[in-house]
Amino acid sequence: MATRSKAKAENRRQNRDARPFAVAKYIRIAPSKVHVVLDVIRGKGYNEAVAILMNTPKAASEPVLKVLNSAAETTCSSPSATPIRDPRSREFSPFPRAGLTAF
Repeated sequence: MATRSKAKAENRRQNRDARPFAVAKYIRIAPSKVHVVLDVIRGKGYNEAVAILMNTPKAASEPVLKVLNSAAETTCSSPSATPIRDPRSREFSPFPRAGLTAF
């Protein structure tokens, strides 16, 4: 019986979606309110989604932005990924702090 379980687990591992993801747990906001924010950014690129979330006056936009940034960091840390640049980073700052170098 355990052999079948191991075979099923191996099959799931091979067929798993390879896209990076992030999960937010224990957020005290109603799922319907979060779905409203997610529907707005679904299908958008990273930079556009970040810009929308930063200017959306919904309570759920902050946790969704955190999860989006976490997923972007996961993408950047995977070996086959292209880096995603955050517009809020110092790399894009017009006046960098003295003593700090650009990334």
